[in-house]
Amino acid sequence: MRKSVALISAVLFTVVIIAILGSILKTVNSYSFDFYKKIPQTSLLIKDTENILERISKEINSSGDLDMLFNDFRFASENFNVLISISPVSSKIDINEITQKQAKKDIINLLQNTLTQYGAQDPKYFIDLILDTIDKDSLERTPPSEISIEITNFPNGKIYNWTHFKKILSFYDKNRMDNSVYKIPWRKLFYFGDGKIKPVDFDRIPEEIKNALGLGENDYDTLKKDKQLKKILQNLDIITFTKNKSYLIQVDINYSSENIKLIYDINKKKAVDIENSIIY
Repeated sequence: MRKSVALISAVLFTVVIIAILGSILKTVNSYSFDFYKKIPQTSLLIKDTENILERISKEINSSGDLDMLFNDFRFASENFNVLISISPVSSKIDINEITQKQAKKDIINLLQNTLTQYGAQDPKYFIDLILDTIDKDSLERTPPSEISIEITNFPNGKIYNWTHFKKILSFYDKNRMDNSVYKIPWRKLFYFGDGKIKPVDFDRIPEEIKNALGLGENDYDTLKKDKQLKKILQNLDIITFTKNKSYLIQVDINYSSENIKLIYDINKKKAVDIENSIIY
């Protein structure tokens, strides 16, 4: 019976998404022929997508079933094609949280164990590069670990995006002659947020994170019974999905030759970042 209800809910949910996403084509098609309206077209698409996500968020909060959300949705007409892909962000950890007292030790352990697993020669130096990038001073933990001293336009204060992070990888490789850091599946582990502690989705957290943190293959209830492991869950706010806490998703909008990455909080019902608005 429960499976039948779940199936019906999934079908209804998909129908709702198709109906409301279909409105994108109808609205945006009017811009398709006019090159000079490319920027308004992009803005309109973002705005429409945000409106759609707000409605989808209500469906999610009613059913509590996130699995229905993480899919690809494609719409095409004679003049216009849109592909919208939705994936979780809250299954990963914001690396900028490393400055937070409660999370610092566990994120450093996550980095240390991951770097060691992939054969990095100097995990401590790599971690110091991360810390010296995120802090705002110019004091070096392990010279040369203040990249901004050697690269004048290298920003400090946080890690902003993948382009910024790749510069750290390159700087490490240059100074330690060690390309092992390129083999690590960083995109599975981290994203680059505002550095405030935000919930991590236990049900979707990758095995790489669980193993590096020592959580193993235990279920959530088992981990909560172990004082040491429970502390890790609390420090990083690793929880099962709840309607009352922030939950971030990434929405990739592909149309024509354009790609927009929108980071959206389905519980707060608002966009928190548009990735390609970052200029470097």
